[in-house]
Amino acid sequence: MREDNNALRAENEQLRRENERLRTENTDLLARVPPVVPPRAHRAIISVDVLSTYTLSYVDVKDGCKFSVAVTCKAWRDAWRRRCAGTYRLQHTRLSGFNQADSLTLFDGRVMVADYGNQCLTEITSTGERQASWCDGLQFPDACASRGNNMLWVVGLDDKELACVELQPYVNGVSRHLTFTDRDGIEYRPRDIAATGDALLVLFQTDDCWFGRVCVLDLYTGAERYWLVSGSAGQRTDHSHELRGPTRLAVHGDHCFIADTYNQRIAVFNWRQRTFVRSIGRPGAAPSMSDRSGGPVLSYWQRNDNYVDERRGTGPGEFNEPVGVEARGKKLYVSESTGRRIQILRLPGNLSDSPPEILQIIASPRGRLSGLCLDASNRLYCIGNPSDRDRSTHDYLHIFAPCV
Repeated sequence: MREDNNALRAENEQLRRENERLRTENTDLLARVPPVVPPRAHRAIISVDVLSTYTLSYVDVKDGCKFSVAVTCKAWRDAWRRRCAGTYRLQHTRLSGFNQADSLTLFDGRVMVADYGNQCLTEITSTGERQASWCDGLQFPDACASRGNNMLWVVGLDDKELACVELQPYVNGVSRHLTFTDRDGIEYRPRDIAATGDALLVLFQTDDCWFGRVCVLDLYTGAERYWLVSGSAGQRTDHSHELRGPTRLAVHGDHCFIADTYNQRIAVFNWRQRTFVRSIGRPGAAPSMSDRSGGPVLSYWQRNDNYVDERRGTGPGEFNEPVGVEARGKKLYVSESTGRRIQILRLPGNLSDSPPEILQIIASPRGRLSGLCLDASNRLYCIGNPSDRDRSTHDYLHIFAPCV
């Protein structure tokens, strides 16, 4: 028995040594085998530059924000932020309660609406609620601009005048009226105004609303300084400067940008040098405006969408009845009525030599669009009308926030 146990112990010891030898050999073999590395994408494919410039460029801003592209991973989050830099997304759309209001203005950090039908100025909050009513009893205000010291210049559209108004709640604090009639034998009505430095630029329409001109006034006294060169009322043989039914203007530095509605463009003037700089829009021949009994002119004023004008366009940098314009920094914002969209453009260093670059095109959230403005936080406000060609009210206020 003792001999059998000794034999078993010897056999087990031999097996243990054999196992130890095999384990050592396997360890040596594994050490010589290179580790298996799981496949991964090349760094260039997931770089922020490639993702933001190519992959995510096909995703619309509103869709990407809706479906939270940024939460996919860190690389996509950083790329999405770069993709959205400088763009806007819809933040609020609200019933406004305005009555035929077309114009918004920033006054001392507050967004003011010239509430035409309600005959007052209405202050709104950053979320679109009505904050206060000012200067009740104004005669059909259509635009306003700050004069300083809590005073504003207000366009009285129906009375064809400018009124200097003290901003007071529930009080018509009009202190001065300026009327503009029978200039060069033509009757004009102010349509929009913009203040810059000590100057007030006033956009005029002829009384029949066919043509337009711009006058530069003294901001504080309203005294006339000069008129910008333009081919109003067909008095010039060169019609490239002619303004047809212009609606709004904006001033940035030496440049005046005019929403030249029925020329389907933004007309740019150097208001200090009194020179025409360029057109922004689709080139083409202008329809004749000489026949007031029919043809394209009749279509214009009947507001028939089917009138023929080869300059109307739906592509980037083209316009279909631009009606609102704002300029800030190096950007130009344009809203379109029939086109139902807002275009945001980057202005070049020299407007005379280079066209603007299209940064973003925003489809109207609802119906046609009208005037727009930016507040101190660069939120974009735009008035819209849900009913086609219904001028009775502008029911909606759209607010767009910059993506951060």
